[in-house]
Amino acid sequence: MIGNGRLRWALIAVLIASVLVSHLAFGETAPPYRVANSAVVGLIVVSATNLNVQGGMRLKNVAWFLLALAAYDAFFAWVVPLTRQLSDAVQGYPYAPAAGLRIGEDLGAVVGMGDLLAYALFTTTAYKAYGEPGLRTGIALVTLFGAVAPVATLHVVVAATDQAPALIPAQVFFGPAAFLGYRFLRRSGPERRMADVVLRGTGRPRGTAAQPGAARGAAAEPVR
Repeated sequence: MIGNGRLRWALIAVLIASVLVSHLAFGETAPPYRVANSAVVGLIVVSATNLNVQGGMRLKNVAWFLLALAAYDAFFAWVVPLTRQLSDAVQGYPYAPAAGLRIGEDLGAVVGMGDLLAYALFTTTAYKAYGEPGLRTGIALVTLFGAVAPVATLHVVVAATDQAPALIPAQVFFGPAAFLGYRFLRRSGPERRMADVVLRGTGRPRGTAAQPGAARGAAAEPVR
């Protein structure tokens, strides 16, 4: 987004430094630290997602990865509770691998960087592979199974047992849903490649001649 190299690196340095300064000045629960840290985490997720998707990662690969991640998270959350131990170990330090904001003791929402990366990878790859239908499917699955289902399950468990569970990994819900979403999307045809995606303002797929050829899978759509 910022073409000037010196300005870009200066802003990166300021943003990274602001996380440490706000943590030292206000503490780990203060909004200034949370906002600055969330900005850093968000930019890391965006960069990693773009690097992988534009580098050729396919929705098939993402779907199988998320399915395996669901089993991994369930095992290390409930069988060998390393996830909880890791979460406790990073408390109190700056640059926490999570984005969100807490207001007081009861209000707030925090999402781990790994969960954010999973949501971004699936949604972006689905858009590349199947256009707007893939984007709508990805957003719907993230909303329902990445946000609503884990929170609803937490409240159900609390109401049923009168005790809050130590950890409910969101990928246990999102991983299988994302895999089924991939199976649903692939019924419309093969995935688009990056070479099939129309470049903004050119009206033709990446790497083709002036006459646009037919894209594989979903109809080619401009990248916004």
